[in-house]
Amino acid sequence: MRDFGSQSNQQNRGLNIRSKCKEVRDILNKITPSTFEDLKNEFISLKLYEDESTLPMIVDLIFDKIVTKPKFLVNLYSTLCKVQTEEEQKVQNSTRPFRQAMIKKCQVAFERATNNSTEAIESTKKEIDEEAMKEEKDKKKLKELQERLEELQGKEKRLMFGTIRQLVDAVR
Repeated sequence: MRDFGSQSNQQNRGLNIRSKCKEVRDILNKITPSTFEDLKNEFISLKLYEDESTLPMIVDLIFDKIVTKPKFLVNLYSTLCKVQTEEEQKVQNSTRPFRQAMIKKCQVAFERATNNSTEAIESTKKEIDEEAMKEEKDKKKLKELQERLEELQGKEKRLMFGTIRQLVDAVR
């Protein structure tokens, strides 16, 4: 016999998580220096630390913004995280789940980025070396590989700096 009440609760929970993620994404997409104060208050009012089941997805959204957006927005996102952790700290007996989730995300992203980027970069370097060794070099292919290598190295650099920046902000 199926427990339809339990299934309904799971569906409602899934809708709640998606709804919360949409709210956070909307705030992050609208944030600018001029809208920061209002959106900061809206973000804090969500009390993200109260529902630990949504935290990983929320942290992923914020983290992705931090490592991919221009520096002036990154500072706003980082400040938003700092304010969130300060708000979380005010709650008596708080285990600071938002802060912990952000630190964990930074650690995992840093480790994963290091491994994945290194593999992709090394593979591209190997392709460049192989192409350069050929008697009849395909200059177009060599140029494309060089551009790909530069793109991978730039992406790795942005991800590393974004991760480090976020980690520093999360623990201060």
